Amino acid sequence: MTDNLFDVTVPDSELEAPAFEPIPTGPYRTTLQAGSGLVENGKGWKAIRIPFLGFRDPKSGKEWQRSLNAQLTYENPNSPKSVQIGFAAIIGAAAALGLTEPTTTADGKPAQKLTAADMDELVSQLNQMAGTEVEVYVTAGPRKRAGVVQLKADGTPFLDNEIKRISAAR
Repeated sequence: MTDNLFDVTVPDSELEAPAFEPIPTGPYRTTLQAGSGLVENGKGWKAIRIPFLGFRDPKSGKEWQRSLNAQLTYENPNSPKSVQIGFAAIIGAAAALGLTEPTTTADGKPAQKLTAADMDELVSQLNQMAGTEVEVYVTAGPRKRAGVVQLKADGTPFLDNEIKRISAAR
């Protein structure tokens, strides 16, 4: 073995990616992993990224041993609606993990609020909950970048998965 990266050869067969089988849209049981964190794009958009590993279909029992992140928006100056949706998803995820406390809305309806004082504390709490099983709703759809569907060489779209909802395991 050489210590010079530029003298190393790797057979093409080792570089080929295995076939990607997207997880079909539906509910799954999965396990929260350590590694939650905050992400941003430098243009005002900010989100919390929550990693999960292993997805089991509760009806068929089929499993996908893949990792997938939930990315939930909490700041976006260009889309107040995405922030509203993100807040609800973040509180839902935290509630699924016991990281909320009951409260009431201004008009007296029951509600939940985060026990964390800020996003950094929420990330810390999530990382402490690593290993907890939860239920998620996963969608599969065409990969889009800047609103444009990304196509393979054969003209078919790449498929990506996205976690839409996180709830307590039943």
